[in-house]
Amino acid sequence: MISRGILKDIGRVEGIPYSEVDRMVNKIPYNPVHPLSISELKENHSDQLGDLANSEMIDKAESMEGALRNVSTHAAGIIISSDKLYANVPLFKDEDSHIMATQFNMKDCEKAGLLKFDFLGLANLTIIDETLKLIKSNHNLEIDLTELPFNDLKSFELLGKGLTCGVFQVESAGMVDTLIKLKPTNLEEVIAVLALNRPGPMQFIDSFIKRKKGEEEIVYDHPLLEPILKETYGIIVYQEQIMKIAQVISGYSLGQADLLRRAIGKKIKSELLNQKENFVKGATNRKIKSSDATKLFSLIEKFAEYGFNKSHAAAYAFITYYTAYLKAHYPLEFYCELLNNSINNTDKIFVILNEIASQNIGVLAPDINYSNFKFTVTDNKISYGLSALKGVGEDSMKELIKEREKNGTFKSLYDFNRRVSRSVLNKRQIEKLILSNSFKDFGHNISKLFANVEFIIQKSDSNTLFSNEDDSQFFLNKKFDILDNIKAEFESYGFLYSQKKQTSILSKLNLESFKEKIDNKSEIFEDFYFYVIKSQYKTTKNGKRYILINVINESGFFDLRLFDDKFDMKSLQASFIKTKIKSSVKNDFYNVNIEKIEIINDENMINEISYLSFEDLLEFETKNDLSEVKVHNQSKILTISLN
Repeated sequence: MISRGILKDIGRVEGIPYSEVDRMVNKIPYNPVHPLSISELKENHSDQLGDLANSEMIDKAESMEGALRNVSTHAAGIIISSDKLYANVPLFKDEDSHIMATQFNMKDCEKAGLLKFDFLGLANLTIIDETLKLIKSNHNLEIDLTELPFNDLKSFELLGKGLTCGVFQVESAGMVDTLIKLKPTNLEEVIAVLALNRPGPMQFIDSFIKRKKGEEEIVYDHPLLEPILKETYGIIVYQEQIMKIAQVISGYSLGQADLLRRAIGKKIKSELLNQKENFVKGATNRKIKSSDATKLFSLIEKFAEYGFNKSHAAAYAFITYYTAYLKAHYPLEFYCELLNNSINNTDKIFVILNEIASQNIGVLAPDINYSNFKFTVTDNKISYGLSALKGVGEDSMKELIKEREKNGTFKSLYDFNRRVSRSVLNKRQIEKLILSNSFKDFGHNISKLFANVEFIIQKSDSNTLFSNEDDSQFFLNKKFDILDNIKAEFESYGFLYSQKKQTSILSKLNLESFKEKIDNKSEIFEDFYFYVIKSQYKTTKNGKRYILINVINESGFFDLRLFDDKFDMKSLQASFIKTKIKSSVKNDFYNVNIEKIEIINDENMINEISYLSFEDLLEFETKNDLSEVKVHNQSKILTISLN
């Protein structure tokens, strides 16, 4: 148990309001790499702790520090031993697993002479494998990843544009931002991006980018450092660089250099002083000034805390590059298998489809006569997989496809019900297929079909008794409400399938993922753009009226609240809005509200987007003449007037 976590636990057990506990926890510096102990906080950060420094809470926390909070099993750690583990290390069996686990943690296992490996199961490897199989099927081409050139311009351009959905390790908003600013041109830079985007070294990202672009001077603290740090523009990024510096400057063996790296990481003062003495002594023996050696040791000490394993980052970068290469050269096959890998995750499908739309790749809507149970590539387009629809079930869709492949396409609703038994599709599944307009081939609108599901199901139960092949026999309910298409899409797809134009535009306006922010319960006070689906008046328990706004953007579907009685609710419907979003925690609830709102029409929207393409411009239906609209294509920017 460590400082911030202990305070949260004490507050929870003692029933202290979340807001008060949060206030106390926020006084403790956040350092995920090396969390500060209570004693370190009292000694070095008493001013920052304020009234917490002498409180009963901090005393309780200090008394519990270091205690085991719970037993957990490493997600991927496997112990390898040449001897039986029994009688050598204490073991236990988790109730939820059939595998024995060590009671020692990984460091104690190493001290006991055991070897620990992390075996990671990566979905990206499955996506790569399935993409290669699909490329072989579609193009009769076998690709050997080990033979790929690592200087492929198209792959690096894709990364530089931030088109990273499905690209290993670089999908987060922070990674995308770094790639767009850096525009990597080689694998070494991709490796550096993976190493830098972590707590601690993130502070050096801006300098790394500026130095690459020549906007900041590259400085080496000693001429001997240039060959070691040239690839990272003078910034220590990797642990291997620290070890090499110790070897070159002070004559350390690589084994000694690794001990230096570990000593700095542990921050044991006596060990650090000993290492510093050895480092300076070794450097002076190599005719390097004592003052320069001391300065270099301080530099190593600063960066060793954050340095990441280059070998680890490089192994990850290979997979990053492989996924980027396949996506750049075979986008249809890659996107198809990426969607199949997320077939049960509607949020992920929504994000992938938004990026697909931005690349002008066609997606065929689900259809019981043409779609497969999974996503497929058809006529240079991606055909929507039926089992990706909400609540239809993969096994049922497989049976449906099996019947279609055996006896041909379904010619009518009557033919469909005659051939597909109730054991394959129940009422709820048929409703989802109707709402997604998967019966479009039969020529009946979804409102009419949905209102008569009960009769359709009855006919399905006893179809052998009816010789009438006319679909009209199913439509006994003549009076029915017209379904809201937006609601129908949400019910069947889990998101708004048809609004690709809106989400494509919004992806160019929102610099960060709103979904990521609220999922992490981040503190927000910034601008976000949305498209309004629906708005309605609501009232709080205290009788305060507000407008509940259902919105979408490129990261998902959200409900937002606007406490403004004067705002015209009707004007919001089917509009783009620019909002100032503010988050807060009240009574243990994370609230997200609109602080400020502005409706933006197409003309104004054009000027909001800082990097329009010609394709984007054609999406807008401008009514007035506009001047000085900046559009870009690749590296060229043109200012034009719209008439």
